[in-house]
Amino acid sequence: WIIDRFPSDVTAEASHTALYDFLVAPMDEKKKVVLGTTPARQPTGCRATPPNLGGELAAAAPLLSQEGCRAEGEARWFPKLNSSQIEAIRRAANCEVFHLIWGPPGTGKTRIIPEIVRCAGGRVLLGAFTNTAVDKMLMALLEHDPTTHFLRVGRASDSPELAGKISGDSADFFTHDLARKYGSVRAVREALQQAAIVGATAHRASTIPYLRAAAFEMAIVDEAAQLTEPLTLGLILRARRFVLIGDDRQLPPVVRARELGQSMFERLKRETQNVTLI
Repeated sequence: WIIDRFPSDVTAEASHTALYDFLVAPMDEKKKVVLGTTPARQPTGCRATPPNLGGELAAAAPLLSQEGCRAEGEARWFPKLNSSQIEAIRRAANCEVFHLIWGPPGTGKTRIIPEIVRCAGGRVLLGAFTNTAVDKMLMALLEHDPTTHFLRVGRASDSPELAGKISGDSADFFTHDLARKYGSVRAVREALQQAAIVGATAHRASTIPYLRAAAFEMAIVDEAAQLTEPLTLGLILRARRFVLIGDDRQLPPVVRARELGQSMFERLKRETQNVTLI
């Protein structure tokens, strides 16, 4: 069993902030998709990126054909992954606006996250509802490549399992430790603006000013079916594209008002065809 403390005292504030940011944001394809005014186009190819997560992520990546991507993936890039997992990686990495990855427990949803990050072609924001889920995503990156560098919004003492897997100073990986070491908010702001991979809960992404101002190529949200729509906005507004991973047949968002219990994952899964089942 895993028991996570529910951040009820900040949920309303984070939701209101995320909704405000969404309302004042310029109208683009992502906003149209969220509002349901336009369908998202299906991906047509796969991005090729350097295989080393420890190095700097490419700012852009060329496209391969579906056949080329499949051959490269099965032969070299995606060892020990099944065909549905490879297809999910390919479609998520090349989505123009968003993609959903739906899978029951034990289907390897978290396992494919490092591959999507590698194929994202730019800076990536990893987010979820709970701290435990965010830490699991980052630990999956370290299992894939122990030299992976990321910046986790929070303190090492609150993520002991994750902190135990990093090699180096915790101030290089955790924002609170970074601020304490240098005594400077500016250092945290610059680190958040430069880090290739950032991990944060939806509450933090919605309320921290320097994270709200950051720009990412892709936001990857795990356990997305547990997030209310406003909290999901807090993550996906930070990126040009987004990938939601989850299973709407498991735990729904925790709310008192039943009419607010639908997640963005559940709604988009019902309204669009940009879904891969693994």
